Amino acid sequence: MKAGIEVSKDLSRTASNLGGYPLPNLQQCTHKAGRLWFTVSNYGIFGNQGNYFLRDCLTGQPTSSAEFPGGSSIEYLLQGALWIGAIVGPDKDTLVHIGTDGWRGIRHFFPGEGVSGEFIRRSINKQSPYYDPLAKSDMDLIATFYDTVTHPFFNTGNPDPEDGKTYKPMGLKIVQSSYSWASGWGQDWVMLDYQIHNQGLEPLRNAYVGVFLDADIGYLNTENRSVDDLSGFIFRVPSLSNVFPCMDTLGLAYAYDNDGDPEGGGFGATSPKAAIGVRVVRIPVNLSKTRPVFNWWVVDSNGLLDWGPQKAPVLLNPASGLGQPMGAAMKYKWLSNQEADYDQVYSAIDQSSQDVGFGTGWVPPLGLLTTGVDLANGNDTRFLLSFGPFDVGVGDSLPITFGLILAEGFHQQPDNLERNLGNEPVNYTDPARVNNYKAELNNALLIQHARLMEQVFDIPVITASRLCTAIANPADPGLPPQLILDNKKFGDGIPDFRGPSAPPLPELYYTVRDGEVRVRWFGKETETSVDPFTGVRDFEGYRVHLSTDGYNYSNIGYYDQINWKPFILFRNPITRFLEWAPSPTPPLTYDQIQEMYAVYWDTCRNKPGNITRPIDPEKYNAPFSDLYFGQPNPDRFLCSPDTTLTAIRVKFDPTWPDYEDTIIYFVPVDYNFWLDKAKLYPSVTDPNNDSAYWYEYRLSGLFPSEPVYLAITSFDNGYASPTLRIDPQEYIPSLNARAVYPFPSDSERVANKLKVSVYPNPYRIDHNYSHYEKPKINEGVLASTQELNFINLPPKCTIRIYTLDGDLVQQINHDKAPNATDAGFETWDMLTRNAQKVVAGMYIFSVESSEGRYIGKILIIQ
Repeated sequence: MKAGIEVSKDLSRTASNLGGYPLPNLQQCTHKAGRLWFTVSNYGIFGNQGNYFLRDCLTGQPTSSAEFPGGSSIEYLLQGALWIGAIVGPDKDTLVHIGTDGWRGIRHFFPGEGVSGEFIRRSINKQSPYYDPLAKSDMDLIATFYDTVTHPFFNTGNPDPEDGKTYKPMGLKIVQSSYSWASGWGQDWVMLDYQIHNQGLEPLRNAYVGVFLDADIGYLNTENRSVDDLSGFIFRVPSLSNVFPCMDTLGLAYAYDNDGDPEGGGFGATSPKAAIGVRVVRIPVNLSKTRPVFNWWVVDSNGLLDWGPQKAPVLLNPASGLGQPMGAAMKYKWLSNQEADYDQVYSAIDQSSQDVGFGTGWVPPLGLLTTGVDLANGNDTRFLLSFGPFDVGVGDSLPITFGLILAEGFHQQPDNLERNLGNEPVNYTDPARVNNYKAELNNALLIQHARLMEQVFDIPVITASRLCTAIANPADPGLPPQLILDNKKFGDGIPDFRGPSAPPLPELYYTVRDGEVRVRWFGKETETSVDPFTGVRDFEGYRVHLSTDGYNYSNIGYYDQINWKPFILFRNPITRFLEWAPSPTPPLTYDQIQEMYAVYWDTCRNKPGNITRPIDPEKYNAPFSDLYFGQPNPDRFLCSPDTTLTAIRVKFDPTWPDYEDTIIYFVPVDYNFWLDKAKLYPSVTDPNNDSAYWYEYRLSGLFPSEPVYLAITSFDNGYASPTLRIDPQEYIPSLNARAVYPFPSDSERVANKLKVSVYPNPYRIDHNYSHYEKPKINEGVLASTQELNFINLPPKCTIRIYTLDGDLVQQINHDKAPNATDAGFETWDMLTRNAQKVVAGMYIFSVESSEGRYIGKILIIQ
């Protein structure tokens, strides 16, 4: 337990009230849909505060805080919380209500009692017990809590232990919805959406909303993992359009371990190489027209280390520290001071008059070579990212949506900290050395996740122009700044909470024969669907999956389109370096390559001969490029005369801002195994003819006694551009898998006059029939996992099992559709009508149907 933190009171009592006061139904649930295992609560806190005795409401197991990747025991969060501050009432009271302050254990938010306080759980996954058509993600967790609980047993801020004031509710009702996704694009972050309703008697003036985070990054068994964290802030990044100087507002606060805890000169399984970030994607006003407030601080009982960046006039807490905000007035200042603190690693540099990228006027720590270095090389850091001011009238609500992001690969070099800064205090006062350390940290994935999260929140569908002002005219600094026009895609303002999705699953049709299964599917809707996120048709192919238990699947068939992804030489808008990157264009077929580019390639003046189809992706491995599309001019383009080269060399139009030579090439998308191999009618190529969309897969050599699960999944070609990568999307096989029994069909049974049969017969109780008897792992503990199987049954019949004395042991009513693959199959769990296991002996069975009666024997051996 960290010094200064009070252990939360145990409110999980069985009584329904405390001296007549209703008990809040406190719950916490852990998102585990993706790789980030992240706990949310219904009392304004996220993370588990280091209390691993807290139980997950979904599983009953211990919670994770922000474990990444899930199961690794590497935590990136101790605690986080919602902070809300406002000026309230005629006396202009400054009120700040919080989930936790992260130090004294102050908490103001609580749910209702009983069922009213429970989490609502939803999922888009039809296999989930929480499936709900209203769901937005693989796991929606919705909670409601209030700031109206005043009893001091619960509300540890009544009275405030720091300023002694009596607690005054604002009358807030807060609906918190958190969303997590299992798809690759969203596995590393969770989105939290808050609707803050003012149900009080007074309007809220100059309200600010903040996200507080105390990271404590490291492997769980690492001692003092809280004392080497650093924090930082990314306000703006270059526009995705790569049009200089246009910038996109990001407002991303983040924290990370100072060196990633290398082991033996390299990173190991317990090294926290990722960074944790918070990005707000919605507030009541346009995010691009407001400046986020970012404050970080270190809290410690030592007054010198209880410190955070401030500009004059400074505000001290009761312990004479400039760090931990204590009391409502100081907390409100931290929410509203309109400052964006410099990155923590620059703390040992005096920035009162020296600008190292964060402006001047900062009050330096006392003792730059002592306190400053203790801060700059990592400490027990926490930060607050806030927005405002807003006015919230009585009955009105304030929305705020943010995401908690984990980005792997933030640390690239195990010796970065040691090599650039090391243990020499003076190194931390050298901006060049600090900049070198920062340059070796990789924030690209952190930025990519933050951008993608914004698009998932509100899918960009509207293209609009915006003006970007250059700092100075590069041609003549004395001229007025340039106005640059940039086209940018925006959302429609209506939250979507929807990311890229795989093409719709095809409907499957099965036919069976003895030891053989055929599955057919119709793929027109699948292949012509448009991904709502990217706005393009992105179908790529089908996979055939087989399972013998319905849980573990193997890929046994693969069919995809023959196409290539274009790659170009791209100038990174952040580093300004040239690098290979996929073109934003969709993959191209062979004919599309020829149609779009062969004519330009043919007209190069120094190319020998006139080849009809010169751009062969297989021969040259040379993809579609970002060429100038005016009339080709031999003086502008230089094409390689050597047709044996594996790429095409091109000089871009010299009128472009970034004049450069480049090489273009194509990369095959997936395996290019050809869809026609599975088509029922491969000769039909007309896309308007439905026959072109029928496919069949045949699987033979199966054991008639063993059912199999067959699934056909569809997948897309993902999305790749110089600034965003999304892996191909595919549904899990179990979504359209179906147990298929490779027995003779009912028509085949009748035609061949097949008799009813039982297997295994005789049945040895002491024998291992696990090949036939598979426990249903999602159906709890079964009374019996022993089974006898009946085959070649009429679709509708009654099975009765008797002792030799004529006593009825069990009756089974078999009723299946004649065309079902299991029309002739039934099982007996070897339990009597009284749910008792049968004993060894001889039994008689009868099968009665409209076709008549069949009588047989069953022998069970001890």
